[in-house]
Amino acid sequence: MTGVRNGLLSVRSGVTCLAAATINGPVLVGAGASVVATDSRIVGPVQADQATDLQLLRSTIGGPISIDGVTRSVVVVGTTVQGPVSVTRSSTTEAAVLAGNAVTGPLGCSGNTPAPVNLQAQNQVSGPRSGQCARL
Repeated sequence: MTGVRNGLLSVRSGVTCLAAATINGPVLVGAGASVVATDSRIVGPVQADQATDLQLLRSTIGGPISIDGVTRSVVVVGTTVQGPVSVTRSSTTEAAVLAGNAVTGPLGCSGNTPAPVNLQAQNQVSGPRSGQCARL
């Protein structure tokens, strides 16, 4: 997807790619579905619940990010988040990557296997860092 979309984007299957897109509303990624957003803007929260993949690259998120139970990959790199970020109970092939992000709010991670990493690119977090993300 490119361009502007107004309203909820609900992804229930397959892979949806956002390339320099603007989503004016929440993004929900359901069980078994994947979203890859590059250089995009989401004006609302992002929620991935039992999704296969969630990748947010060099994007801007105007709300919280909630990632729970992702099964293959979590990658959030170079992204600005206006709200808290939570990564819980994901069991991914490679460690979840949270690197070089600016987060306005807390960053919390728990119950992920393997534990998230930042690839030595520290995140700027204005709130507390907790759990597995305490040092990211």
